Amino acid sequence: MFTGNGNILMCVDGYDHGDINGRLYSLLRQEPYEFSNIVTFIKTVEKILDETEKPRSGMKLRSFRAEDTLAERNNKPEKEDVCNLSSAQMNARGKKATFRLSVMFRQNAGWQGSLQWIDEERQESFRSVLELILMIDSCFPD
Repeated sequence: MFTGNGNILMCVDGYDHGDINGRLYSLLRQEPYEFSNIVTFIKTVEKILDETEKPRSGMKLRSFRAEDTLAERNNKPEKEDVCNLSSAQMNARGKKATFRLSVMFRQNAGWQGSLQWIDEERQESFRSVLELILMIDSCFPD
């Protein structure tokens, strides 16, 4: 079952010299988020985790851009506590590979959790975003 704690279905549709593109399915919306490279993948996963607040971030990431004000942060609408992906989302598959990403913790501006490679029925834990990226990359031939 695919529930709670930052679970995201990752469908990789393209792989080109170490860069990936595809779709991400989250708990809060029916349509997939599309990503075109590893940077948009990371930013989109972070956005999904922020939206679901599962898991909650242990810190606010720093940026060179102006941060939103405290009033704007306090006026964000309440989120429904949705726990399950629809059956259509759960059955989505990538052209190159399909993964289930479970982020259990967001500490020290990083992610810790597990990655399940659905096509090969394998699962590994990761302790950082870098380790996650290298793990994903290892699934594709050079």
